Amino acid sequence: MLETIYQFILVVDLLANCCIFLANEDRIIGLMFLLTIALRCFTLIEFQVRQSLQTLQTHQVGLYTGNPKRKTERPSAEQLLKAFVGMTLYHHRDGTIRPLQG
Repeated sequence: MLETIYQFILVVDLLANCCIFLANEDRIIGLMFLLTIALRCFTLIEFQVRQSLQTLQTHQVGLYTGNPKRKTERPSAEQLLKAFVGMTLYHHRDGTIRPLQG
């Protein structure tokens, strides 16, 4: 949890160094609100996946690009979301759902 918050603070710091000009205070508050929602989503993803892995007493494999056989019991939300890069999900009218690799 603290690791996620620390990484989130680094992103906020990165945004602070970018050339984003927010004209009024309401927009700054709105941006902070969106970033807080993003942090909560990342935390929820990590919590749910880690809890499921612990309940099933299993490991997640294939999240590390340099070592695809490496196992982890505590995957980060960033690693989990990167696993879906290049994947497209199509929902057809007949109700079927098929993932297609891109």
